[in-house]
Parts: sequence; C-alpha cells; structure tokens
Amino acid sequence: MKTTQSRGWIVTAILVTAGAWTLSGQGLPVTYERIMKADQEPGNWLTYSGSYSGWRFSKLNQITAQNVKNLRVKETDRIAGREKDNARFNSLGAKSFDD
Repeated sequence: MKTTQSRGWIVTAILVTAGAWTLSGQGLPVTYERIMKADQEPGNWLTYSGSYSGWRFSKLNQITAQNVKNLRVKETDRIAGREKDNARFNSLGAKSFDD
C-alpha cells in the first residue's frame, strides 16, 4: 500500500513539474525591444495599452463593422451590489457562472 502511494506521489510530482516547466517556456520575456516593435506582434498585448503608443487599438480583424451585430453575450458573472446590471445581462440570454 505504501509503495503504491509513494509511486502516486512521485508520478504527481513529475507531472506537476513537467507542466510547470512547459508553461513557463511558452512566453518570451517582454523586453523594451519587443514593446517598441509591438505592432509586429498584433496577437500579443505586451503592455496595459498594447504598446507604448497607448492607443489601445488592435489590428486583429476577426470582428468587423459588418459582423459585430452578430456578437452575443455567452457568459456573465454576477457582481454583488449590481443587481440591475446582472438582470440586464441575464435578459440577453447569457449564461451566468452562478447558474
């Protein structure tokens, strides 16, 4: 029994370590040079405003003036003290995290 538990803990430790190691390698450091060339990485929001320009604009083009009307709220989360807003979002047919 102890051997089985020990193996379980060892396997768990190995999997957690491997997962953490894999995830840590996914992002490159956000350096000054990368931020200066942020327009070359439109899929990465490198600063609070996207880049040093502060425009908060993304060149991604999946949502356009023609298809924005088709967007629908999929999920909402209730905020304590904001019952009016919660009711309004739920009336749109959104699924709440609390439901």
